[in-house]
Amino acid sequence: MRGSERALMLRPTTPDDLLEVRALFRDPAFEGWGGPGFRSDSQLREKYLGARLPDVECFLVEVDDRVVGFTQLYADGSGAGTDLILLPAERGAGVGRQVVEALLERIRASGRTHFVVDPSPEDRGAVAFWRAVGFRGRGTMAYPLQETDEQQNVVR
Repeated sequence: MRGSERALMLRPTTPDDLLEVRALFRDPAFEGWGGPGFRSDSQLREKYLGARLPDVECFLVEVDDRVVGFTQLYADGSGAGTDLILLPAERGAGVGRQVVEALLERIRASGRTHFVVDPSPEDRGAVAFWRAVGFRGRGTMAYPLQETDEQQNVVR
């Protein structure tokens, strides 16, 4: 079944989600995400379980009630930025696109003017994904929520 046919939910993390977040961050696909090596429980609590609200919102990505990834949304001046990682089995199935669409709805509702990501240029898969879902630019990629002078040198 493709990602667009499955029930996706972005569930805000809480301190009660340590076991789910730990399991994700122990998966080899997550190794090095957020810095070298695996995160300790104290680092997971500090960075990914709601301690940085309201500046950073963290979400477990759930599909059909299974945790399949993690995303965070952070304030970036007049815009917002995100990080997203999915378990390998969910990649290429439309889940990432659904997550981006849900994040865009949230950002638009907040009145922010732009949405940025900063994939590693060496990670060709990530760069291709962000381009495929509408992001443009060099280095940092931006999604045009509305045309502003600030964006003209980065977007389109």
